[in-house]
Amino acid sequence: MKNPLPGLACGLACLALITSAAAQPVWPTPVDANTNGQIDSAEIQAVINAITSGIVFLPANQTYRIDVPVTIAKDNVILVGEGHGVSTAGGTVFKLVADIEGIVISNCTGSGVRDMSIVAPGGAHTTNAIRLANCTDPFLTNLRLTNAYNGVEVVNCSDPVLTDIALRAQTGAYGFKIWGDGATTTDVELTRVSGAGVSGNTTTEWMIVGPAVDGLTLQSSRFVGSWRGLRLTGSPGPTDVTTIRYGSDNQVGESVVAESGGGLTMINSWIGQPDESAVILESGFAGPANLTNLRIRGAYQHGLQIDGGDAINIWNPLIGANGTDPTAGTTTIAGIRLASGVTDVRVIGGRVGPLYSQGGGAKQ
Repeated sequence: MKNPLPGLACGLACLALITSAAAQPVWPTPVDANTNGQIDSAEIQAVINAITSGIVFLPANQTYRIDVPVTIAKDNVILVGEGHGVSTAGGTVFKLVADIEGIVISNCTGSGVRDMSIVAPGGAHTTNAIRLANCTDPFLTNLRLTNAYNGVEVVNCSDPVLTDIALRAQTGAYGFKIWGDGATTTDVELTRVSGAGVSGNTTTEWMIVGPAVDGLTLQSSRFVGSWRGLRLTGSPGPTDVTTIRYGSDNQVGESVVAESGGGLTMINSWIGQPDESAVILESGFAGPANLTNLRIRGAYQHGLQIDGGDAINIWNPLIGANGTDPTAGTTTIAGIRLASGVTDVRVIGGRVGPLYSQGGGAKQ
């Protein structure tokens, strides 16, 4: 049946569109108040300080000169850019011009940053690009950090969410550091975070977790190069850490090291060509651990090295071509190595052996 009043229907639809457009908020935007051709930290901070909550919009194709950290210390304030300027034209780029943290979010709830990049001054930088401290529900979304000494530090936060974060050319101790200092950081979510561009780097650990972390999930993330991919450490050690679709390649050290804590779950992980053992559960790790569908290829020494823990369950591993260390004897490398004192270990299904075309000479 035809609409008996098509003009009325169109009119109502058009009115709804006009009403919706009219209702769109006008987001405050920093301006070049000192007319020097760029937006500096003070001009951005002035807009943040002037609002109670809401979005501060940072348009692309401006020069953002960050000479002191931009700080958010009030609830529900969000810095929103127009992309990080790598895959699309323009982008919102914070250029750090001093040895400073670019953005600090502290002592607040629901605040965050999205759709921009931070570029540090290379070797002259010795601190974080971003720090989240003493917050509830802080978030970082669609960011690219380049040339920073350290990437993102999260300390004493509840329910932080980090999504689509790309780290490039880090030189410091870590890409991400998640920890508690006199308090506990809880229920951390990281999705599609990555690190690369550190060829020959022997100092950076892409992700350090702990101490005093209770609950962390790392999903669909990959780290290439540097010293290590993921380390669990500290006292009290981190608990309830889960990785899902974790990728790690070509570390000069180990891909995963659990020094302390317990409750490690790894699901669907790909680890290739580390220059030490691929995954190590050290003697200080209490367990349990549930490792499902590990794919480990070409480790310099052991594929999976278990020196500590209790209730270790390994399902369907594919571990092979390990023992690329030319000095190792033919009986010194294992696909899975168990130290004395480790208790309650189960390996179910899968295959451990000289897999793949180059596996014939694997020393395991």
